[in-house]
Amino acid sequence: MLGAMRALTEEVPQTRLGVRAVTIEPLERRLLRYRVELDVAHPSWSVIGKVYDSRIDGQRAFDVMRRLWDGGFAAQPPAGVRIPQPYRYLTDLRLLLMEDVPGKPLKTLVKRKQAGPAEMRMLAVALSKLHSSGLASGVFFGVDGHLAVRCAGRHEALAQSFPDIARQVKWIVERARELERRRESPPTVVHGDFHLGQVHVLDNRAWILDLDPLHIGDPAYDVAMVFVMLKQLEQKMHAEAYIRSLRDAFIDQYFSGGGYDVAGRVPMHVALIHLKRACKRFRYQDEDGWRDTIRRQIGEGAACMEQMEATPVPRSAWDVAALYDECPATV
Repeated sequence: MLGAMRALTEEVPQTRLGVRAVTIEPLERRLLRYRVELDVAHPSWSVIGKVYDSRIDGQRAFDVMRRLWDGGFAAQPPAGVRIPQPYRYLTDLRLLLMEDVPGKPLKTLVKRKQAGPAEMRMLAVALSKLHSSGLASGVFFGVDGHLAVRCAGRHEALAQSFPDIARQVKWIVERARELERRRESPPTVVHGDFHLGQVHVLDNRAWILDLDPLHIGDPAYDVAMVFVMLKQLEQKMHAEAYIRSLRDAFIDQYFSGGGYDVAGRVPMHVALIHLKRACKRFRYQDEDGWRDTIRRQIGEGAACMEQMEATPVPRSAWDVAALYDECPATV
């Protein structure tokens, strides 16, 4: 890594000072922090390394980040929202090197009750900027992609193994496909795994992380991911008033320019998230009471789809908050 970092300093102007040593700090599964000691009296330079299962996966992730970066995402307004600068992909090591961004994950701050409406507005601003960036291209990733990739194609086997919920599984899938065909708003860049842990915040700045699943799709999926996490934090923390103040700030900011047709599709995507998690439990079968959890998740998914049948398209932030309240997502 010493040689790799020395080569990297040639590409990053602020580090053209010579590399004296490199130390490695494991952060979490697949993530490392490299602390690069420079030859002069400057603070050490930090680089994040992410290891991938395959060379192809790593190259794709690097290409996605590079496309956003080279397309000017960091420079586009609001300038306070960025992604980590991608430095280099080391193919033989399946290692992506990128900027070590400051701040802390918003999820961590919320769990400590150190985040407020201002931070949630930054989350909404970050998501809005990503959805409006128009910087990614590719095939539309819709319901069938969700079933094939996120559900690993197990939804039919799940239905066969649980005859008592088979009708609900089939209805969620068929109804989601029908609603997707009727969708009128254009697809956008979508994160694909957006939640409070994927955004670092510091003062009035935010960094969007983990862009591997970025694709062209329905922005309502990212909003649904935020809603599901907030509902689960609300239950785990027993802090309804606190979490709902954060929810209201997010809704008010994200939908400040309208776009309530996106909100109207959120329950459908919450249902698909429930189906995804049920399929994951069906795959591993390693939790106590996993069968009952699957039945509950499919039941809640069906309830969200039923909500779409009975609820008009939202016309205000108040209506969007009502969608949040009425669509179940228990821990």
